[in-house]
Amino acid sequence: MKDELLNDDEIFEEEEEDFEDVDDIVTLYDDDGVGFDFQLLDMIPYDGENYAVLYPLDEEEDDGSLVILKAVPSDEDSEEETFVGTEDEEALAAVYAIFKELHAEDYDFAD
Repeated sequence: MKDELLNDDEIFEEEEEDFEDVDDIVTLYDDDGVGFDFQLLDMIPYDGENYAVLYPLDEEEDDGSLVILKAVPSDEDSEEETFVGTEDEEALAAVYAIFKELHAEDYDFAD
């Protein structure tokens, strides 16, 4: 089920980054309850929605893939958000383009 989480196959080469800040670590669970850790790189607003750009930390082979998920409120009374996949290819491409523009100096992106 992990493959269903992946929405962006573009690859970047990460410069030296310190991913020790646990506040930026997000654990997502598949349908079998297996958890996967991700580094939250940024939240990108696009077309009235917020999208999380995540870097998988549990990859056996680090291929540099990013995951982009839509952030939706967990419930009406909570400020917490839940991340869900989206099949809106236009939104995914736009969010990735915004992320690349904002972080051009932070990462070496391979197109």
